[in-house]
Amino acid sequence: MPRRPAPPHGRRWLALQKRRATRGSFLFDARQWVSTAHSAVPHAPLKAYWTTYADLNTEQRQWYFYWRTRFRSGEALPTDLSYVFLHTYEILHGVGFENPAVAFAQLERLWQSYRTQHPSLDRYLVDWLSDFVHYYELTGADSAGWLARAPRFRTFASGDEIIEAWLASEDRAALTEGVFQALITYRPSENKFYRDSADQADLQATLQRAVLLTDAYHHQVHGESVFTALAPQQVREHSRQAFSGAVFEGEAVERETTRVRAFRDDGRLIAHLTVAVRYAENLARRRAGFRSLLRGVDIEPELAAYLDEHLYPRVRPSIQIDAERLTALQRDSSEIRERLMEDVLLEDTRLEVPPATVSPVPEPVEVRTYLLPEETPEGHLTDLEAVADILDALLAPGRDLLDQLRQRAWEAPPSALRVPGGSFLSSLVDQVNEAAQARLGDVLLAEEHGALVVLEDYRDELEYLLALTAQDPRATAPASGPWTDLARRLTPLQLVVLQRLGHAPVPLRDLDALALQHGTMGSVVLEEMNAAALDTVGDLLTDPYLDPITLEEAHRFGVLRTLSAAGLTSPEAKA
Repeated sequence: MPRRPAPPHGRRWLALQKRRATRGSFLFDARQWVSTAHSAVPHAPLKAYWTTYADLNTEQRQWYFYWRTRFRSGEALPTDLSYVFLHTYEILHGVGFENPAVAFAQLERLWQSYRTQHPSLDRYLVDWLSDFVHYYELTGADSAGWLARAPRFRTFASGDEIIEAWLASEDRAALTEGVFQALITYRPSENKFYRDSADQADLQATLQRAVLLTDAYHHQVHGESVFTALAPQQVREHSRQAFSGAVFEGEAVERETTRVRAFRDDGRLIAHLTVAVRYAENLARRRAGFRSLLRGVDIEPELAAYLDEHLYPRVRPSIQIDAERLTALQRDSSEIRERLMEDVLLEDTRLEVPPATVSPVPEPVEVRTYLLPEETPEGHLTDLEAVADILDALLAPGRDLLDQLRQRAWEAPPSALRVPGGSFLSSLVDQVNEAAQARLGDVLLAEEHGALVVLEDYRDELEYLLALTAQDPRATAPASGPWTDLARRLTPLQLVVLQRLGHAPVPLRDLDALALQHGTMGSVVLEEMNAAALDTVGDLLTDPYLDPITLEEAHRFGVLRTLSAAGLTSPEAKA
């Protein structure tokens, strides 16, 4: 029997338009409000997630319908992300559109109009636009063109997905910042040397070249790519539904299943590339005359020689310079420059000085200040606030470990270090390094030749702060703030969930199982935890649209401070 052709608008589109919506459903409300417009009103702030009409008060509803009216007419007024999502959900249901092609065009325009103001839209709408094409069976040139462009804009939930997508691309030389960070275990841009660099762009390019040169070296010496030689065997399958994470009441359809190798968990490739990048940074530090080097850079001599040769090749001069002639030219140039400067300064005195622009007074921010010794050299103790934050995030055993190392000239064999009963030295080292990684982008402690060593970059700050604490324990005590306020707001169960998120993403099914043991649901725990975070730190801690549930990277250090304020550090703690 011949197969019946799909209707011109797609069977799912027609089925959803004909569906009888139940009162109280999103689809029912969207149809009720589809033609509502409003005249100009002031913007009403809104911060919610999975936004529906029920989340809006009177002022917010008036603003939404005014903003939507203007957007439909072609004007994209600045607005909060929650309003953009609400209109997105309307479009996904096809409410207010005569066919899916028109709805798709509106959804793409919505994304293009607000992705600069709200960069997180890329994380959702890029996938949802692709879902829209497949779900509603669009076949036009616009939808086909979108599917060809979409991979350039897609963001990924994990470092493994970022690496996999880059390896599948045609141009591996295009090593973006996101790919670079996924391939290594530290963040060079947050350390002292990088921040003080005269040319950060050049330094960043050098570090990224170290990754590509390591691959070239493996091709030359071993006959295969380093990404093949050290590729992990473990593969995970990821499947997702169309419009995953959106408020969507249409038929559930499994859109795609992807296979992703576990690069980050396997660790061999990541560790190898991290060593190469750290070696490249040490080359740059030596060239700049920086006073300390990164520790723990155990690199094979042949690869080191290859990086030496290609990152900073020795250039032999091919031009003979007449030193006397050069001196004369420099003298003449200086005299001319001085005369020109005199003329410019004289002219400047005749210019009318424009009135100063009055800038708005910033909100006061509570910061700690430290009285530095008079003999402190310039450029020293520049990261006191960051290192103090790390000490704040540690419990007493972690701070004591650092103090013991301070008293032993910053390195000691593990057998010489005291550890509280019931604790393990490796756990304390992990806690210190986790806090440092979140705040500084690198570890503080490394093992070298059988000894535990504090990295050199931050020894001065640690010396100052730990000595200050020894004199007066209140001197570096963490001030109360939003993260400590959050610790007081969260329940014991929510704190345990936050602990586990700090260690790794948590699948929704695992969160549900944990919540069930306490007589509740995972979605309720997540919603209440994010609501408390909105009230205290002003943002969500987790992305409510992803499974597994993932801690927002920008808040990782703040979460460590919350857990420290609650007396929790170990991600293995049980509820």
